[in-house]
Amino acid sequence: MSESKTCTTCKRSLPLGEYHADGRGGKRSECKDCARAKAKAKGRAGARAAEAKYRERNRGELAERQAAWRLAHPERWSVINNRAVKAWRKANPEAWSRSNRKAVKAWRARQHTGQ
Repeated sequence: MSESKTCTTCKRSLPLGEYHADGRGGKRSECKDCARAKAKAKGRAGARAAEAKYRERNRGELAERQAAWRLAHPERWSVINNRAVKAWRKANPEAWSRSNRKAVKAWRARQHTGQ
């Protein structure tokens, strides 16, 4: 087995220590420098796109995991949820107003019918 390898991106022959592991006992095809450059160019937008793709593929599993966590940590969930709701209300005042009007109207209707 050779002690060096040629990067498929930059075509430089580098020692094996300059390559990340591929998870199967070998080394990746591009060197660490090229991998870093690619990741930096992709940036946060690429990471967000990958996260969105993961969430879409694993929607059911994530929903189950989140539901289990909420049941296991009701106090923490309450704090997190209240903070998120307040932030949404502040960011969406018109939608909050419409939603609140509907809720108040429904509540008043229930009060008048004795439910």
